[in-house]
Order: sequence, then structure tokens, then C-alpha cells
Amino acid sequence: MKALSIRHPWVDLILAGTKTVEIRTWATRYRGPLLLHASGGFGISEREAAARLRRPPPDPDGLSAVVGIAELVDCRPVRREDWKKAALPPLSGKLWAWILEDARPLGPIPCPGKRTLFDIEEEVLATSTN
Repeated sequence: MKALSIRHPWVDLILAGTKTVEIRTWATRYRGPLLLHASGGFGISEREAAARLRRPPPDPDGLSAVVGIAELVDCRPVRREDWKKAALPPLSGKLWAWILEDARPLGPIPCPGKRTLFDIEEEVLATSTN
């Protein structure tokens, strides 16, 4: 199954339903179920974002782990109206809006992440939930 690593607090906002657009510098043709992998990093910029968004720090078990699943329904160039749904101020450059729906929590299921869209074997998900 396809997965995407996203840093805290952004992955938390997706799971809460308040962030429905993920902004990336690259596009994908993939559409369908997408595992939400919480990155292992929680540095200064993530701490500042969490404080600004009034989000608690992540649970250590939720770092470098699959924490949810969503449906990736579209990937297109960013539009002005996407910034609010992305919970970000407008940024410059050639950026892509990954449109997510029906996000829901899973796990956490520990596994390493990657910088690109990546595959997680369904056996990993099955053995981790037993």
C-alpha cells in the first residue's frame, strides 16, 4: 500500500480533519488509499508550528510510524484557496496540492519512512495490528 511521510503537527491536523490539503514540491499520478506515516523528526520548526497551532507534542510512539490512512483524490497545482485547507501561509514556487479525504487514525505501526511516496507491505500492517 502507498504511504507518505508527513511531519507532526501536520499529520495530526490531517487526522483531525482540519487539514485536507498536503502541499508538496512534486506531483504524483497515484490516486487511492494512502497510509499516513508520521516522520521521526520533531525539530525546532515543528515545535514552533505545534505551539502556533496549539497542538501538543506528538506521542513518542507516533514518531516514525503509520498513524492513519486517507484517500488521495487529486494532485494538482496549488490554488489560492488551498492554503487555508493546508493550514499554511502562502508559499512561492511550483507547488502541488495533494487533496485528501476521509482521513482516519490507525496504529501507530512503527516503520521507517522515506522522502517520496513509498510502499508498505500489507503483511507489515497485518502483523503490527495483531
